[in-house]
Amino acid sequence: MDSKIIEKENSILERALKKEKGIRFVILTLLVIMTIAFIAKSADPIVILKDFGDTNPSEKIEKKKASKTYLRKITDKVTSLAFIYSPKTAARNFDQLLNIVTPSSFGEMQKIIEEKKAKIKRNNASSVFYPKEYIFDLDNQKVIAKGNLIILSGEKIISNKQRAFRCDYTVNDYLISLDGIIDVTDKKDPMNYVPGDNK
Repeated sequence: MDSKIIEKENSILERALKKEKGIRFVILTLLVIMTIAFIAKSADPIVILKDFGDTNPSEKIEKKKASKTYLRKITDKVTSLAFIYSPKTAARNFDQLLNIVTPSSFGEMQKIIEEKKAKIKRNNASSVFYPKEYIFDLDNQKVIAKGNLIILSGEKIISNKQRAFRCDYTVNDYLISLDGIIDVTDKKDPMNYVPGDNK
């Protein structure tokens, strides 16, 4: 009689253990799925570093050169990260911008960005840039974006001027990176202007 009771209890225990293992497996699977979903949702978006040509032949990046349409797209992204921000979004935007800066320019760009972050915090500054015109140098992979740059302190507009910014790029093995963003407003030769020159 005792052996039958023990066998019955063992059988119940085994079923309970199997059920518990099944529940654990389901919970573990759900946790993995939720973790992947969370990472995918919360990860900072990465600035475009791919060939758009799969969907549109004009949006092409070759081994050493990007097309005009591609340069326009990446310049829109770069200028929006650099010049469209609020005190809450500036740090995140600038961090994303640093993701595509060439290694040789990274240190200098990071220093400029840190100074800009401090200025934004100090002045409670926001900025909006509306590009209206683009000038391309396809041979040297440069783009000048011209438009209105509006700067605010709190809710007060402190500047609303036409500005021109040149974005210099390097393309290597189908990947495009940013060498720098240069203010070329009112420069006589904006495509070849080097900071420090008085031209």
